[in-house]
Amino acid sequence: TSEADNDMLISALGAIAQAESESTGEAIKWGLKRGFISGNSKLYSRKCFGYKHNENGELIIDEEQAEVVRTIFDLYLSGLSIVLIIRELEKRNKKSPQGKNTWSKHSIQKILTNEKYIGHVLLGKTCTGNFPNNRQQKNDGEQDQFLMKYAHKPIIEEDKFEWVQTEMKRRSNIEIAFGKVKRKGTHYSSKRKKTE
Repeated sequence: TSEADNDMLISALGAIAQAESESTGEAIKWGLKRGFISGNSKLYSRKCFGYKHNENGELIIDEEQAEVVRTIFDLYLSGLSIVLIIRELEKRNKKSPQGKNTWSKHSIQKILTNEKYIGHVLLGKTCTGNFPNNRQQKNDGEQDQFLMKYAHKPIIEEDKFEWVQTEMKRRSNIEIAFGKVKRKGTHYSSKRKKTE
């Protein structure tokens, strides 16, 4: 009898713990969402490469890093692939966002697709699943996203940023046809400058 009672008690405690965890998770999500809607969330002024904080915690341009960001956009639009941009930055001794001498493809892609460089901030790019799957994942419409336009001074002009997004889609070897993701039969080839 005592063994059955113990099993029942353990099940009851587990259910209470799960309910409490779910309740806490929902409360945190609600608090974050309220900050997003009001525009008061500190996440709107989260720093990224090219920006720094002023004494009030607002985003301002870090000119040295911003010049690297502009260079990356210009090199991409001149026809260079991400791999060739990495080589060019390393040749010019430009430090990565982590302060290293080597750059990763992910760092370049992140810079080329970050709306912060045109002065906007999009919150909710990622989300956490429902209990017990609390892992962070890409938000593909499962939860709301919040866009604050003209939140800070831009580094890149909006038309240049949009041009890069269009070019990235054109160069991608992945396409969606009839709702299915498939690889294209062709690959992008970078322009190579002839040495004179």
